[in-house]
Amino acid sequence: MSAKNKTILVVDDDEDLREGIVSLFEDEELNIEQAGNGEEAYSKILSKSIDLVITDVLMPVMDGIQLALKIRESNPGLYVILISGGGRQLEDHSQFDALCDDEFLIDTECVMKKPFPPQKLIDTVFNLLDL
Repeated sequence: MSAKNKTILVVDDDEDLREGIVSLFEDEELNIEQAGNGEEAYSKILSKSIDLVITDVLMPVMDGIQLALKIRESNPGLYVILISGGGRQLEDHSQFDALCDDEFLIDTECVMKKPFPPQKLIDTVFNLLDL
C-alpha cells in the first residue's frame, strides 16, 4: 500500500513540537491528522481511519498512556508510538525505562525519549506501516 493511503495522527499539547513532528512527514505523501490532547485524539480515532498514532505521554485532559490504553481496548491493531520528554513524572532515565517495561505497554510498538533523532521516528513509522 502506498503512503497516500496511510494516515498518522500526531498528538502533543505543545503545538510547536506537534508541528515539528508533522513537518518530518511533509514530503512523504502521508495523510496527517493532529490533536492537542488524548481526548481530542481519541475522538478522531473513532471518526476517521487512522493507521498509526504518535503521542506525547504527558498531556492535560487525557495523557498518552491513557490514550494508548483506550486504543488497545477499541482498536487493538492500531500502531502507537509514545514519546516523552520526561517532565515531572519521568524525571530520570530509570523512570523512563520503567515506563517502557510496564505491562500495559507491551503491545505499544515504540517508546521514544525526547529529544530523539528525527530519522529514528521516520524509520519507525515507515517500518510499522510497511512503506
